[in-house]
Amino acid sequence: MENQKSKIGFRWNWGVGIALVYVVFVVGMLTMVFMSKNQKIDLVTENYYQQELLFQDEINAKQRVANGNCLPVMAITPGGCNLEIPGAKGAEIAGDLLAYCPSNKNGDCMISLPKTTKGGWEVDLSKLKSNNYLFKIHWTKGGEIYSATLPFKK
Repeated sequence: MENQKSKIGFRWNWGVGIALVYVVFVVGMLTMVFMSKNQKIDLVTENYYQQELLFQDEINAKQRVANGNCLPVMAITPGGCNLEIPGAKGAEIAGDLLAYCPSNKNGDCMISLPKTTKGGWEVDLSKLKSNNYLFKIHWTKGGEIYSATLPFKK
């Protein structure tokens, strides 16, 4: 009996392994639930249903831009940008520009584009924070509505 050593301590077996897998799984699931609860998700717009009803008008406005080869041209300036509509010089145009920030709803900014016959606008972008934006531009020319989307990084 002197040659036998008594083993004191933890003994690994199938039951312990299965219990450990379940514990790791539960801790992982609780971590995922906690992380998903803290994730901030903004809707693209609050009045989504009303905008969906007007979506065909948006498609038609974008088709007018494609058919008329009048995609706006943007030139960056120190204070903002010059937005020019090809073929609009001499015609009365007016519109609006939504600086849409996909990553943060609070970064969105609506800018009114006044009536002009110059064929474009000088847009002040000093209110925008540094981020990636999509400029959603809508303008009217000759009673027709036009729409275009341009990427922008400030």
